[in-house]
Amino acid sequence: MDLCCVSENSFYVIKFVNTQLKKDGNKENKENIIAALVSRLQIYVEQINSLLEQSSLQHDLTIPCGIKEVKVLHTQINFFMQKCCQLQREIVYIQHATRAYISNLEHLELNFDKLQVAKYGMQESDRWHRIIAELDELLGQNDIVELKDKFLALKKSLLAQSKMPGQAERDLQFEYLTNRIEALANPIVVHCIQTADTDCLMQHVELYKTIRRVSHLRQCYRSVHTNILLDKWKNITKPGDGINFLSDFYEILLHFVENQHKLCKQTFADVLELVDIVSETLSAIQISRQTFTMNLLKTTSDKLDLLVRVAENNANFLSRIEKVLKDQIIPTDKRERLSVGIFSYFDTFVDLYSGIEETYVDGMMKSIDVSDTNLADNIRNLNFHSTRIVKWIDDALERCIVITRGKSIYDIAKIIENALMAYNEKMSIIQMRITLQKLPEQTDWNLLQININLLEHLGDLLITVQRCDSNIHFIINTNSDSYFDAIGASRKSDKDCERKSKFTIKNHESASVTLFSNQYISLKNVAIEIYNNIVLMIVSPIEKQILQMNFLLDKQFQGFNLPDYSVAPQEYITRVGQHLLTLPQHLEPLLLTPSASLKYFLKDFNSTYESGDTCADVLLSIVVERTCIIYVKIIDDILSLSASGAKQLAIDIEYFGHVLEELSLQLNIEMIQIITLLRIPPEQYKTASSVSNNIRLVTSIRQKRNIVTC
Repeated sequence: MDLCCVSENSFYVIKFVNTQLKKDGNKENKENIIAALVSRLQIYVEQINSLLEQSSLQHDLTIPCGIKEVKVLHTQINFFMQKCCQLQREIVYIQHATRAYISNLEHLELNFDKLQVAKYGMQESDRWHRIIAELDELLGQNDIVELKDKFLALKKSLLAQSKMPGQAERDLQFEYLTNRIEALANPIVVHCIQTADTDCLMQHVELYKTIRRVSHLRQCYRSVHTNILLDKWKNITKPGDGINFLSDFYEILLHFVENQHKLCKQTFADVLELVDIVSETLSAIQISRQTFTMNLLKTTSDKLDLLVRVAENNANFLSRIEKVLKDQIIPTDKRERLSVGIFSYFDTFVDLYSGIEETYVDGMMKSIDVSDTNLADNIRNLNFHSTRIVKWIDDALERCIVITRGKSIYDIAKIIENALMAYNEKMSIIQMRITLQKLPEQTDWNLLQININLLEHLGDLLITVQRCDSNIHFIINTNSDSYFDAIGASRKSDKDCERKSKFTIKNHESASVTLFSNQYISLKNVAIEIYNNIVLMIVSPIEKQILQMNFLLDKQFQGFNLPDYSVAPQEYITRVGQHLLTLPQHLEPLLLTPSASLKYFLKDFNSTYESGDTCADVLLSIVVERTCIIYVKIIDDILSLSASGAKQLAIDIEYFGHVLEELSLQLNIEMIQIITLLRIPPEQYKTASSVSNNIRLVTSIRQKRNIVTC
């Protein structure tokens, strides 16, 4: 039976008894179970009481012993405290008694240290004088290894005597010996650099590091190589050398950097000295490069090509030397100094470039002669120069980027604008002469071919102007920082800033406005006039033939109801038909495979050219359309038609329609209605003419046929 629950605060007797009763399972003998439970509990109580009595007796016996031990411990503690107090008094007494002796000992120790320092100083002084004597001897023998070791020993001796008197004299003596060592090594180092003796140079590098004169070694290294490179420059620029002088010298510099790269890195742990050498060399020959280039510019016939080649040499050299030094981080100041050394001499030619470009294009414009009485020769001359102008515009923009890094883009834009204006004036003269020219009885196919070629070249020019306009916008607006602040270019002047602001304002006036809008529109108008003249040259013989029918239709023939076979087409319309039928064989060779520029212009002028048909077929359809319009207009001018005249005109128009069918074309709706109205008998005209016909045509034909309606 578990009695642990009895000690709990929640112990409840009744609950405990019920629990015990449930465990026994026999509910009938509850009295016996309770009696047994009480007996068991009484036994447990007796056992507990017995245990309590035993525990109490044991405690009574042990308490006196514990009290006795505590008393003994207290006595020992008191004794220990007395001993501690006595020891403290003895320590105070000893300190008071030995204070004077300790002070004397400290004084003696200080004097001993001073004696030791004096002794060490005397030893170092003797060693100092001995090392100096040995150094004097080694300086005479030029023994680099021993010199380095002795100098290190001298340096240690100097540091050891730093607190001793006479330090200033020793410092002066040390500096004097350092200078002597450097003076001895310097000629040898120069010889090693000149002869590229790597082993000898590396030995002296260690010596310079020991005497802490590496900066002087760097300066010596730069001076020697700079002088060598300057001598090579003088040899390259001897009289008689051509344009390759600059590229040859750049190759020498690159070869020098490549050869010295490894040695310089071993010697100085970097290659910055090579950058300084190249920069100093280029700076030293600035005036010489400028003078030599200027002399070449004065004597050469192709000045622009010379400037392009020189500019490309400069840019290529910078790019190649950066590739050689790509494994080394070059500080910004040294990189800028190198760039200035490469490009600054060229600033003069950057300023001269736009003037040279203007002179070139002025000469080209003056060579365009349109005073010849032969129109075909004038057009051929324009065609030739149109190709030159297209090429020049593209080349001028490319040269502007290569030579000036875009700095002169404003000047080039103005020069292009003036050139287009001058060319447009000459084109206008030719176009006016073409317009005023008396058209021949028959189409001059050679002249037509020349005009189509001129139109093609104008298309090339228009495309080039658009491309040029886009490129200049891109240079000015998109890449202004990288172009106008290019390496080596001069600072922008106030004039440059003013021109840039004008371009910027112009560009923002409207999204559709272009830099060359006036010239573009003028050239396009000239091209449109030339195209119209081409069409007119083809249509004019047709119109002259059609005009002849005015004299044939006034004759009065009787018999409206005569059969069609009794009436033949008149001569004017048969000649028109013959002319039209011969057009394909003349037009197809001219327009079978038109160039992209010609097709571009034709599509821009007339959307019909955007169809899948060939340009020759489209032009033929336009000629036929123009012919139909002329035919209708001349018919409108007829005042009166007899019955036979109406039938004759219908036969002529139908013949014209058959000719068009042979060309895979057809009459326009007006002419089809005219045929219908001409064939309607007079008595049926009122009822039949009102069906799907133009009211104006119905009235006009009725009046011409003199049909009276009630």
